[in-house]
Amino acid sequence: MSINEKKEQIKEFEELAYLQEVSLQNSKNLLEKDAEIFKQHVEKNKNETRQALKNAEDETKAKQKKIQEVKQIQENLSTIMSKNTKQLEKLEKLYNYKLFLDKLTPEEFVRKQKKLNKEGIYPKEIEPNGNNTKKDAGKWDIYNLNLSSGILEFLEEE
Repeated sequence: MSINEKKEQIKEFEELAYLQEVSLQNSKNLLEKDAEIFKQHVEKNKNETRQALKNAEDETKAKQKKIQEVKQIQENLSTIMSKNTKQLEKLEKLYNYKLFLDKLTPEEFVRKQKKLNKEGIYPKEIEPNGNNTKKDAGKWDIYNLNLSSGILEFLEEE
């Protein structure tokens, strides 16, 4: 081998080395770009995860708040129903007293009072001797109350 051949061979090797170096530099640049894109993807994923967790926490708080509101409303309803039951028991007792007093009232006195008062002091369905007529309870049925028919009739009059 001559010196020219060796110089040419060295030149070819230098070109090959240069091409490989350029190729490696391009590969390095591509890897850096891919690494940057991957970093951005990971960061975006982290942000989305944080946002999803925040949204989940907010929804959980809102749900807990609604549950508390429902519990409060149920407590209020229970209190109202309890008070209502007490008032209905009181009404039943007072109505029984009224019936008792109606039985004691003489028929003549009742007739006289009805004459004096054109509107009538006593409801039409209550007789002076305490006998009541059966009448549809109407609007009171929706409350599912266990009231005697006499009280329901009296409430319908009012």
